[in-house]
Amino acid sequence: GCTMENCGIGGTTVANNGNQITYNGEVIDGWMCSDDRINLIPADSDMIILFGGANDWGTSSIEMGEVGDGKLIDTTFKAAYSLMIKKIVNKFPNARIVALTPINGRTSAANANEDMQFNVRNLSLFDFANAVKEVCMYFGIPCIDVHGESGINTFNHTTYIADIVHPNEAGGEKIANAIINGLKRFEPIDFKGV
Repeated sequence: GCTMENCGIGGTTVANNGNQITYNGEVIDGWMCSDDRINLIPADSDMIILFGGANDWGTSSIEMGEVGDGKLIDTTFKAAYSLMIKKIVNKFPNARIVALTPINGRTSAANANEDMQFNVRNLSLFDFANAVKEVCMYFGIPCIDVHGESGINTFNHTTYIADIVHPNEAGGEKIANAIINGLKRFEPIDFKGV
């Protein structure tokens, strides 16, 4: 019974990596914590689901950073994720915000089942998944651990990932099941008149 609006843009990061993109004929700041990206979210949104971090892992210039350092700069991952949440909470005070951790299963080749999870900063997607959980816990934002609960990993990569990064249909089903089961925790309960 809901209407979904996908504001995701492939290849973009949460943190400011300096990349601008063309969206509907207009050049905008492409990173997810930018005002341009947040302004794409419909004003009447009841729920906003955040799903980012994998491209930050894959971008060598983005450092992990700190949560809640008071500065909320947009160039490190944890601070940028914090800034994105702050902007969304301020702009959509009545919306339910739920974050998703990045999926697991990164390998060096599309046809490989291997444990190849570390980027040039020696960080894994596990580190970025934990960073998302940490930021969400700090700000009291619910988080669904797709990374840890989808069942996708580096050893079954060829079953669920179509290339090095993107899920195939079976992988999409695993991710959807993790999200749906996670969202069940937020079903409305009305305590009025109890």
